[in-house]
Amino acid sequence: MKYSFSIALTLLLFACNNQNQQQASNKDTNASGSLAANTKTFRSDTMRCSFEYPLEWSLNYNNQTGKSASMVEPLTDSTDRFGARFNIWAEYLPVPITDSMYGLAAMSQIKVANNGMTVNNEGKKQFGTNSFRSFSFNFSMEDQSEYAVRGFTLIQDSIGYNISFTAEREQINNYSATIEKMLTSFKTH
Repeated sequence: MKYSFSIALTLLLFACNNQNQQQASNKDTNASGSLAANTKTFRSDTMRCSFEYPLEWSLNYNNQTGKSASMVEPLTDSTDRFGARFNIWAEYLPVPITDSMYGLAAMSQIKVANNGMTVNNEGKKQFGTNSFRSFSFNFSMEDQSEYAVRGFTLIQDSIGYNISFTAEREQINNYSATIEKMLTSFKTH
């Protein structure tokens, strides 16, 4: 079933719309081997977070708001149609809300914006020191391209983090280790 759908399209196109760069630095493997030599660190004081991402991926940071960023995998060859992407945005919450409510609100927003799209609630998932709310969904574009999204939400202090990882549907499982490494390295400050 095809969905004409604004949230996923926003997730897919975010990196194409903004080529501004935020601070990224190479990290060497430390003595304990906790950081891979092939990663960069994203750090945003506005978003009050940092995490590692693959060295070869490009970083697109929204300098206008300072509240969103996207890391995009480069295309590998002429047959590659879509570079997987890791999107994050942060929002300052005016009133306290539970992690559970925040995660359910994110899933509901996707369903409402996309005519009842099926969004799978995958409950809590622990990565590093953080317990994320997790969800997933699939969608098709008009050109028959099929994509899968793995979504994660987290509240730290008064900031809600919305994270999505999008890849071609048949490739999404190949990124499980990448997703895990990125989320395990996620820190707030």
